[in-house]
Amino acid sequence: MVEKTVVAREFLLKDSQGDTRGRLGFYGSDDSPRIRLIDSVYHERVSIGIANDHPGVGLLNSNASTSLIIGCIFPETSGVMINDERGLLGTTLEVRPGYPGKINIYDPEVEERGIEILCNVCWTNSQSQQ
Repeated sequence: MVEKTVVAREFLLKDSQGDTRGRLGFYGSDDSPRIRLIDSVYHERVSIGIANDHPGVGLLNSNASTSLIIGCIFPETSGVMINDERGLLGTTLEVRPGYPGKINIYDPEVEERGIEILCNVCWTNSQSQQ
């Protein structure tokens, strides 16, 4: 068996017309590894990677705003973040070591001026509270 190593900053995935539909490479200020998938009108729509040693999967709107993140959503916080079509914060499910888990529902109209939580549910172990 012959092994070959290719060293590159970025690999491109091209379709039969030669259009770039995906990228595998190192991106961002921390030079982190990511896979980026691009739709037929050249918008990045899926990003899978490790940023600052935190793994995550992001789904993006056509305007490049983030609609969904699964993985590390805030520093030291894993969970799910769902945003509206503009990328404004809508809902988070947060899990942090040593803290109660929680679900926050935000008002995206108010978030443009400052975050306002409309509903919050927290839980610890088998107990839950609202």
